[in-house]
Amino acid sequence: MKRLILAALFFFFITSFMFLNAQWARTYGGSAYDHPYLLQQTNDGGCIIAGNTSSVGGKKNLLVLKLDSNGDVEWQKVYESVYYSYLISLQLTNDGGYVIGCQARSFDAHSHLVQDEFWILKLDQSGDIDWQESIGRIINGFANSIQQTSDGGYIVAGNMSLTEHLDPDFFVLKLSSAGDIEWEKTFWTYWEGIAKFIQQTSDEGYIITGRINSIQNMEDAFVLKLFPSGEINWSREYGGMSESYAYYTEHANSIQQTSDGGYILTGSIKFFGAGAEDVLVLKLSRTGEIEWQRAYGGEDKDTAYSILQTNDGGYLIGGNTCSFGTGEEDFLIIKLSPSGDIEWQRTFGTVFEDSACSIQESNDGGYLVTGSISSFSAGLYDFLVIKLFQDGNKNFPCRFVNVPYIQTSDSEEITSNGDFLSENTDIVHEFTLPDFFPQITETTGYELCSEKPLLSVLSSGFGTTDPVPGTYIYDFGTEVSITAIPESGCRFSGWSGDVTGTDNPITITLDSDKCIAANFIRQFTLTITSREGGTTDPEPGTFIYDSGTEVTITAMPENEYKFDEWSGDLTGIIINPMTIALNSDLTITANFVAISEEKEESLNDLFRYYCFIATAAYGSPSHPNVNILRDFRDKYLMPINLGRKFVNLYYKYSPFVANLIKKHKTLRIAVRFYLLPLVVLSYSMVHFGSVITILIFVFTFMFPILFIKFWQRKTNKIQ
Repeated sequence: MKRLILAALFFFFITSFMFLNAQWARTYGGSAYDHPYLLQQTNDGGCIIAGNTSSVGGKKNLLVLKLDSNGDVEWQKVYESVYYSYLISLQLTNDGGYVIGCQARSFDAHSHLVQDEFWILKLDQSGDIDWQESIGRIINGFANSIQQTSDGGYIVAGNMSLTEHLDPDFFVLKLSSAGDIEWEKTFWTYWEGIAKFIQQTSDEGYIITGRINSIQNMEDAFVLKLFPSGEINWSREYGGMSESYAYYTEHANSIQQTSDGGYILTGSIKFFGAGAEDVLVLKLSRTGEIEWQRAYGGEDKDTAYSILQTNDGGYLIGGNTCSFGTGEEDFLIIKLSPSGDIEWQRTFGTVFEDSACSIQESNDGGYLVTGSISSFSAGLYDFLVIKLFQDGNKNFPCRFVNVPYIQTSDSEEITSNGDFLSENTDIVHEFTLPDFFPQITETTGYELCSEKPLLSVLSSGFGTTDPVPGTYIYDFGTEVSITAIPESGCRFSGWSGDVTGTDNPITITLDSDKCIAANFIRQFTLTITSREGGTTDPEPGTFIYDSGTEVTITAMPENEYKFDEWSGDLTGIIINPMTIALNSDLTITANFVAISEEKEESLNDLFRYYCFIATAAYGSPSHPNVNILRDFRDKYLMPINLGRKFVNLYYKYSPFVANLIKKHKTLRIAVRFYLLPLVVLSYSMVHFGSVITILIFVFTFMFPILFIKFWQRKTNKIQ
C-alpha cells in the first residue's frame, strides 16, 4: 500500500512539473494589424496581453487577451473609442483586475492640431470596465509610460513642446486613484529630451529614463531620479566617445530597480561594439553611478526593449535582432548572470519579420515573451506569445528557436551629471471624448511547432495564390500544391520564405511549419515610334518592362538627317541617347530633320538677325534703324514668294558689299543718307500700314508741286 501511495505521489509531482513547465508558441489575431505591447503574468498561472488592433472597427482600438497557462484564450475584448486609441500601460491590481493606461487621439478641424487625451480604464477579472476616467489632453504632447503607484494612484511620463523652450520637453504627472492631478511638472535641458519609461522606486520616489540629443546631434541615455514630490533628486547622462573622437549614440528604453537598491538599464548603442547597433546594458548604483556595462550583439542591428531582474539575481533581456535567427528580424532573448555574463541566449523567428516588445518571468520560473508576427497569422500582423523554460531549452522540435553567438564587450560609457531644469506647469487641459465601450471579439489562433504543421501563404500584392493567402493546418507529411496568380499588368517574380525560385505552381511537403510568399511585380508598357528620317534602338514597337526598370533609347538618324527631339509623353527633350525609369505607361516618338533643311533654317536664322548693308552702315545689328528695316522685311517681304526671292538674292550678294562699306567711313555716311528714305518708309509701313503710308507719300510729293503751281499763279496775277 505504501508503494502505491509513493508511486501516486511521484506521478502527481512529475505531471505537475510538466504542466507548470509546458512550453508553447501561439499566434492570436484578426484580419488586419494586431500589435501587442505589454504582457503580465496573472496569479492563476496564465497571462494577460494588451495591445492595439485595427481588425475591429477599421481603426486603432485596444485589444486585451486573457490566456490560461497553456495559452488558450479565456476571454478577449476590444475597447473602442470614437477616435484612434494607443495602449501605454497594463498592470494587475490588488483586487485581481487590471488597469490600462492609454491615449485617444483626435484631430481638431479648427486648430488643425492633433490632440491626445489620456485615459485610465479599470477592468475586472472578466475584462468588463469597472470605471474609466479621462485625465485630460495635452496639445502637442503624448504619454510614453504610465505606472500605478503604491498609493493606488498613477505616475505618467511623456513628451510635449512648449513655445518658450526651443527643444521638446518631457513631463511627469502624478494622479490620485480617482484620476485627479496631484502635481504636474515639466523637465527640460539644453538639448532635446525624450522620456521613455518611468517607475516608482522603493523610497516612494520615481526613476525615469530616455534619451537626449547631445553634442554634434549624437544621442545619450539619461536617468532622472525624483523625490516623491517630483523634485529632482539626481540626474545622470551616459555617453561615450571612441579613440577617433567619434561620439556613440545611446538609447535607453527600459529601467528597473534591482534588489540591491540600484538599477538595471537597457537600450541600444550605435558606433560601438560588434555591429551597426548593439544591445546596451548598464548596472547602476543607487545614485546612478555605473557598476558595470556591457554591449551585446552581432554584425547587424540588435536592440533591447525590456529588462527585468530574475529570481536568481540575474537579468533577462527581451529585444530584437537582425544579426541572428531565421528571418528579417527575430525575437532576441538573453539571460545574464548578476555580473552581466551571458548564461544562455535564444532567438525566435520565422522567415519574415517578428518583433518582441515585452518579457516577464512566470510563476513556474520560466518566461513569457510577446511580440508581433507577420507570418502564420490570420491577418497582416498578429500577437505572438512564447512560453519558455527557465534555462531557455525546448522539449519539442522547433526550427524557429535558435542559439545565436552574441559577442560581448565592455562598453565605454562615461557618466556625467545631467543638466535638467524643472518647473510646475499646467500640462493637462480639460477635454473629454466619448467613453470607451467594450465588445467581445474573436481572434484566430495558431500553435507553432505542434504535431499539426502550419502552412502560411502570403502575397506581396499585385496578385494572389491558390489556395488564397492565409494560414492552414495540415497533417504531418501532407503535400500541398500552391499556384501564384498575378493580376493583369503584373507578373509573378518568384517565391520567398521557405521556398525560393520561380517554378509555378510548386508542391511542398509539410514536415514542419512552412511560410511561403508569392512575389509579384507591376509592369508597364513602353511604346516607341519614329518619324521620317531615322529609327531607334530598341527599334520602334511596344515593350513591357518591370516597374522601375531603366531603359536607354537611342535615336538613329538616316543619311542626310539628324535627330531633332523626342515627343509624346516626354515632349521637348533633346538628350540622345535618353534613359528613363518605367513607373507608368509611356509613348515616345523620335523626330528627325533633314540636314539641308537645317542649313536653310540656320541661314534663315542668320537672315532674320542680320541686315548686312544696314548693319555695316550703322555699325551694329541692334541699331534702331536696322531694327526698322528688319521688321519691314519680316512683315512685308518674307510672307510673299517674290519678296522671299528678293531677300535671298539680297543675302547672296550683300555680304561682299557690306564688307566694302564697313572699311570706308565715307561710304558708311553715304549709305546712311541713301537709306534714310527707306528707313522712313519702312517705319511708316510697319507702324501705320500701307494705306496711310501711301497717303503720306502722296501728300509729301504732291505738296511741293501744288505749292509751286500756287506760287506761279499768284506771281502771274501780280504781273
